[in-house]
Order: sequence, then C-alpha cells, then structure tokens
Amino acid sequence: MARTQKLGPVTIEANLTPLVDVVFLLIVFFVLVAQLTNAEHFELNLPTVQNAETIEIPADGKITISVIPRHMQGQLGGAYRVGVRTFAGSEPGIAALTDLIQTLRARDVDLVAVIRAARDERYQNVHPVIAACSLAGVMQVDLVTAPEAEELAP
Repeated sequence: MARTQKLGPVTIEANLTPLVDVVFLLIVFFVLVAQLTNAEHFELNLPTVQNAETIEIPADGKITISVIPRHMQGQLGGAYRVGVRTFAGSEPGIAALTDLIQTLRARDVDLVAVIRAARDERYQNVHPVIAACSLAGVMQVDLVTAPEAEELAP
C-alpha cells in the first residue's frame, strides 16, 4: 500500500518583480510625457486695446478693421469698423468694406490688414473680413484680439 502524506494546502505565489518593473516604467513614461506636454503649452499674453474705435492709417500701409462685439452691435450678422466708418455684416456692408480695402490697396500695394476682435468673438463674424481682404488682394492679414467684450463697453 502506498502511503499518502498530507502536506497542507498548496499555495501558488506570483512573482511580482516583473510587475513592479512594468509599473515603474509606466510611471517614468507618464512623467516624461507630462513634462513634454507642459513644454509645448505656454501662456500667451496678447496686447490689449483701450478703445473700440480704430484709426485708419493709410500712410504707413496698414488698415485696422475692428469686429464690433456682439453685445454692442445689436444685430446677428456682425458689424465692422474702420476708423469712424461702420459696415454692416450683410452682403452690401461686406461689399462696401471690400471696396474700401481695394481703394486703400490701390494706393499702397503692400497694404497690411489688421483685424481686431474680442477674445470671445465667433469666427463666423471674423471670416467675412478675412474674405474681404482676400478679394481686395491684400497679401498680409494680421489677427489680434482685444480685451473681453465687457471691457470695450463705454
């Protein structure tokens, strides 16, 4: 007869050393990625504008076009200001703005358009100005932001 001997319950233990190594490598990876991500993003402080009115300066080769903030324009289609002239966001207003830009570009071939808008302004209100500059043949268009719309209110 064979003898059987009870040794007790069999315990299986997992070797955790490779698991600890993998966790350590993951931690190092995420720390490095976080550092690279932080290096790619930085705070951009854009210039502020004290007054919503712009000044037309054709002598130095620039035209400043302001996108009037939504709460100041009282209409849905947008409105634009060059100097003291205001243009509606409708097709006739955009056509008149395009004609003005073409006139100024005829005087100065290297005309630079500076489009200024509030930080919270929608792109759909800025795009017609960019299109007008393109139709007028302006080769350089600079986009700047003004302070929040509340700061522009008189």
